Amino acid sequence: MRPTFAEINLSNLILNYENIARHIGKSINIMPVVKADAYGHGMINCVEALLKAKPKPHFFAVALLEEAFEFRKKFKSERILVFGKINEPYFKKIIEYNITPTFYELDLIEKYNRICKEFNTKGKFHLKIDTGMGRVGIDIKYLDDFVQLIRRCRHVNLEGVYTHFANSDSKDKSFSYEQLKKFNYAIGLIKQEIKNVRYFHCANSGAIIDIPESYFNFVRPGISLYGYYPSDETSRSIPLKPVMSIKTKLIYLKWVEKGTSISYGRTYITERRTQIGTLPLGYADGYNRLLSNKGKVIFNNKLFNVVGRVTMDQIMVNFEDENVTYDDEIIVLGSSENVKFDASDISKVINTIPYEVCTSISKRVKRKYVY
Repeated sequence: MRPTFAEINLSNLILNYENIARHIGKSINIMPVVKADAYGHGMINCVEALLKAKPKPHFFAVALLEEAFEFRKKFKSERILVFGKINEPYFKKIIEYNITPTFYELDLIEKYNRICKEFNTKGKFHLKIDTGMGRVGIDIKYLDDFVQLIRRCRHVNLEGVYTHFANSDSKDKSFSYEQLKKFNYAIGLIKQEIKNVRYFHCANSGAIIDIPESYFNFVRPGISLYGYYPSDETSRSIPLKPVMSIKTKLIYLKWVEKGTSISYGRTYITERRTQIGTLPLGYADGYNRLLSNKGKVIFNNKLFNVVGRVTMDQIMVNFEDENVTYDDEIIVLGSSENVKFDASDISKVINTIPYEVCTSISKRVKRKYVY
């Protein structure tokens, strides 16, 4: 078995969650977002850890119904909200498994009401409002039609209403405040017509950090749970620690002479006699090919350069004249005592975001969970 693994520090996950809880105050509930296998960290293990945190999460959220089914197999009583669309053929299953759907289409609410009537149950759901994200959700100009329909549907209960910010992680928060104004308008209209809606939520990580007016009675932390700020433009008002590190060991080490080419395309030529080490991970593991000749690894509290093109299963590193051996652990993503090259650093090198770096780490990389 190869020595490459992702170490998931669950103590850091709990720390991030509890720091968020302290920041927002005791009266606000937290809905951890654990979609995409908890942003690549492993949904089941992360949920188990978060259930040990204080205060205990009141709800969890995923994007897909498949994720909710996986969640429910392990967690029988915890509440789970699905952000994504759920179609009529699955309504009986979500009733059976106590999964809370999101709706933003009139016909699906009517169909859900009909199925709930057949089951003689009161089906709970959340309503998604599009206040400016432009992805999915109800246009506010049609909101009254939804409200009147919901009033007529006797077998469903509007439990929650939410929206999503488009750029709460930007320094300029003006558009976020426009969205917040629209959401408050929608809340007012809904409360006039429908009583006992329990939950209103819109604060993602950027808003949790910088827009306290957006908290309502629920917040939805995503990337911040896993130790990263959503952008360089948010404040650092909540202390966060990255949860994932990727570690491995050498599978080959050799001295090469000046002028030796390394990897496909001969994009790197050694400038002097040096040590080249081969590490067993590549772009099939989620180590992006754009890190060719740009990536770094950490050994002995020093950074060393990834050289040549990243291949499917292996990368090469110039260890120069460092005393490195096959038994030594190499950090490919993470930090040591005084240096780091984590998902935030990688995202800057390849012009993306930490979200993508974390969620790209493939299933080929085994996860090891530690506290």
